[in-house]
Amino acid sequence: MNKSDKIWFITGIVLLTVISGRLFLPLSGIGPVFPIPIFLWLALYIISIGAIIIIPVIYAIEFWFVSGTPHPEGNILAITTFLALLDVLYFYSAWGDGIRVQGPIYTKVVAVENLFGFIFVYLFAFVGIFKKSRLFLYVSNLLLFILLAWCAFPFLGGV
Repeated sequence: MNKSDKIWFITGIVLLTVISGRLFLPLSGIGPVFPIPIFLWLALYIISIGAIIIIPVIYAIEFWFVSGTPHPEGNILAITTFLALLDVLYFYSAWGDGIRVQGPIYTKVVAVENLFGFIFVYLFAFVGIFKKSRLFLYVSNLLLFILLAWCAFPFLGGV
């Protein structure tokens, strides 16, 4: 890992830890602005405060793997596409629970957040590919993990 990679590595881990830690802030009740990803919601009950490190640890492992390849764009696009498809399937299967339990406004707002989140991830990835810029690829990768820590796979009420 070169110096630039280490900066992205450390900054990403710190930022994702802070974003995941918002789950423990008193102001962050469940709402469209603060949706709780279902895997973090489950982790809160299983490992309590340890849930804060799930996304940063996965980011660290994935970043170490991706930054070590000569062409990270393929890996980033594959991971993004896989997670975007899973997110769509999750919303498709949990939509009714979301409308019934969380309400139509919450469910629709969080779905739009996810849609635009994945659009921005893809946008930065494609700019990185066309400009041959690792900077844009790393931004895309970090945005993907921010999306995972913030609102991808939100708790919609059914478990």
